[in-house]
Amino acid sequence: MDPATRVRSPASHRALFSGIVLLGLWAAAFNLSGLPFFPLIAVGGSLTGLAGLWVRRGTLASLDRPDADHPAVVTAARTLPRWRLTPRQALLAVAVAAAHLAAAHVLFDLGAHLLPRLAPTAEQVYGRTGEVSLWWALLVGGAVTAPLEEVYWRGAIHPLLAGLLHVRAPRLAARPGATVLAGAGVYALFHVSTGHLALVAAALLGGLVWGWLQERTGTMGAPMLAHGLWACGMLALPPV
Repeated sequence: MDPATRVRSPASHRALFSGIVLLGLWAAAFNLSGLPFFPLIAVGGSLTGLAGLWVRRGTLASLDRPDADHPAVVTAARTLPRWRLTPRQALLAVAVAAAHLAAAHVLFDLGAHLLPRLAPTAEQVYGRTGEVSLWWALLVGGAVTAPLEEVYWRGAIHPLLAGLLHVRAPRLAARPGATVLAGAGVYALFHVSTGHLALVAAALLGGLVWGWLQERTGTMGAPMLAHGLWACGMLALPPV
């Protein structure tokens, strides 16, 4: 690696460490049937949100280091989304969530015909959600866990990927949507740990939608709202 492109930022170290921990936690939640599913989901969502805040602080801390002018650090800090959500952005998030929910059902029906393994993996996931009441599932899965995932993935990891692409593949990074595609790919790969094809497919589509929304609005609030509404919709109106 060219020394000029090497940078060791607190954020990258924190992202790597937290990613490994979260990977193990989500793998356990979806693969160890003897463990309580929703308590693990609640813990996982809370830790994911806290990890996002930790990584974001690492990105800001990088600005006080000697290599603060490194292109990766500058790009990550510049693309760090804000918290504030305007009424217009909220309306956009609601519209995106509704369109995403409809598209997810259509694509699931299509995918179930092309990939016979898709429906059984979705049924396994929804079988676990049936362990509690719908209201509890909506609270834990939709109102808490889904928005907190966005703090980590779109609020913290997305800017780091933008900085990495800017240094490693500047021509690619200059193309619209490059970071969104990279983020969706990493997000989908992370969900391979769940062992459920339906979740991997949902993560890929969701990563594209929420990544685009974050870049479109420049705020974490929009994908947090859209993800939460979409998750509630998928729990209330499951495709299987």
